[in-house]
Amino acid sequence: MGSIKQNLENVSIARKLMGVLVIMTLLVMIIFGVINYFLLVNQLNEDLDIRLEEDTQKLEEDLALHLWHLDNPLVERVSNNHLLVKSFSLLRITNDFGELMYEADNLDEGKGYAFKKMDVFYEGEKVGNVEIAVSTAQIEIAKNAIISSTFVILVAVSISVSVVSFLISRSISRPIIYLKESAEKITSGNLESPITAGGSQEIVKLSKSMEQMRKSVKKLIETEKNLDVAEHKIDLDKKLAKEKEEFVAMITHDLKQPLVPILGSLDLLRLPEVGELNEMQKDSVDEIHARATLLLSMIENLVSAQKLGADAMEYDIEELSSKDILNECLKTHSPIMKDKKIKYFDSSTEDIKIKGDEKRIQETLTNLVQNAHDFVPENGEIEIGMNDGEKQVTFFVKDNGEGIPKDKQDKLFKKYGQVKSKASRQYGGTGLGLAVSKGLVEGMGGKIWLESKVGKGTTFFFTLPKLNKGE
Repeated sequence: MGSIKQNLENVSIARKLMGVLVIMTLLVMIIFGVINYFLLVNQLNEDLDIRLEEDTQKLEEDLALHLWHLDNPLVERVSNNHLLVKSFSLLRITNDFGELMYEADNLDEGKGYAFKKMDVFYEGEKVGNVEIAVSTAQIEIAKNAIISSTFVILVAVSISVSVVSFLISRSISRPIIYLKESAEKITSGNLESPITAGGSQEIVKLSKSMEQMRKSVKKLIETEKNLDVAEHKIDLDKKLAKEKEEFVAMITHDLKQPLVPILGSLDLLRLPEVGELNEMQKDSVDEIHARATLLLSMIENLVSAQKLGADAMEYDIEELSSKDILNECLKTHSPIMKDKKIKYFDSSTEDIKIKGDEKRIQETLTNLVQNAHDFVPENGEIEIGMNDGEKQVTFFVKDNGEGIPKDKQDKLFKKYGQVKSKASRQYGGTGLGLAVSKGLVEGMGGKIWLESKVGKGTTFFFTLPKLNKGE
């Protein structure tokens, strides 16, 4: 420990904190860029499916009677009317005998199209079918625009962080300068040069973390390029969804690795043997640690969502103390409450023995507490606690935030089921926290629900089984 203190005398704490902030900013932007890309592409595909469904239904309504009468002139007239107002690349109509009654084919080889075919019925009797196709060129243009805008935002944020780092650390030491230049290379797309830096143990750890990040970003870009090529060759539905799941699983694994040494370095800075910190420095270290923990929980949510979706989640059920669980939750999340001066406390006094997986319980509490933090106003309150029952205990997280409308509560426990509000736009999130919490609680034999009143606040509850006597 003495050698660590000697090394830290040559590098100020402020320089280390700025290096950690740069790394965290890049990681957060990459994660949100990827999530934003897939959510928007999925929305575009859903909108296209809805449009095709509505167009085919309208054609069925207008053509049913004429197909039943086998009236070619009227079928042709109705079809031409639809072509005047719809941008169909293909419109083909056949009667129930398989005879072609109308066809307008403007398909170009090598271009992408979405097809929809529907049987036409008149008074319950099939009288023919309609097939249409529309170009998917606008979706490809939108996808490219999303990628470009995400990249521009990433570069803009990276430049902003670099400017702040320069103003604060104009007298930076050589290893820190090297790490800063390496970070700039990564943001500018130069991912070929390995990152190695000497100096204190903390600098070496950060250097290794950035090298892991460089490899992860390089792999991410290469995978994205491969996906872009593949998306032009496959359908717009099942294969894209499967590759999205594999892609998210890969990047969550790779992005999680650099956070472990970063959190370790921050814990080391807190030790008195390393050197005393003033109040401002302590607050900065606590804030960075809290945000790194938040980022880690977001990554954990992505990993848990993948495992729950594949029915591959494993639980380590053991005897646990309800008081120890709440104390750990209180200790972990107290630092992030300082930014909004939130009163954060545990109101329970009992200590009950329960059965559960401690890691999964803390993951659930983390999601609920962070959700409450985002929606509570400044000087608000967040209360955590536990109520004893006959065969189970009920944990709760209560806040005095803005509340959730009744008609929005049902979708909260579904993937990406966020309630749109000023707070959700400000704090963001993956939209997976509550869905993951529901899966984890139910996997441990409990259930989860909420009670909320608009303007009064929200309370989330979840139950876990008590330890039976003799177990």
